[in-house]
Amino acid sequence: MIKLERYTLFENSLDFDFLIKKSHSDIINHCLDFNFFVKKVLPEIEKTRSAIILYENNKPIGYEIVSIKFKDLFFAFTYIIPEKRGKGYSYILREEAVKSFWNETNQISFTIKKNNIASSKSVIKLIEKYNCDFSTEDTKDKNGHPYKKYTITKRSD
Repeated sequence: MIKLERYTLFENSLDFDFLIKKSHSDIINHCLDFNFFVKKVLPEIEKTRSAIILYENNKPIGYEIVSIKFKDLFFAFTYIIPEKRGKGYSYILREEAVKSFWNETNQISFTIKKNNIASSKSVIKLIEKYNCDFSTEDTKDKNGHPYKKYTITKRSD
């Protein structure tokens, strides 16, 4: 059984801490300096409860985190434990992020490795489902790996 919970201190914080530790190398490889993440980004995410934890059979298997400042999405990251990847869980988390944080921001961006075709398709599926305007941009991470950034905005009509 799949379940989604928004991060809440003392209720599911041990599960979130467990997942953050498991995702240590992914954060370093795909995002930013882990110490900066732990000292600056993570406290803000915990304070604003802007993390969604994904459970399968009551076991934490992934999360989506976002940091929003002044109606701009500052940081977003999706993590699924390796043995559960490729099963559509990233789509579930991203959709919940769109539903949960849509009214708190002017735009939501997802940056996906270019060779991750399944995740790119899932973002397009979200864009179509919610009838959003969007733009794409080719970017590279700090290691030079190619990514595609999808920026989703509410339809202007």
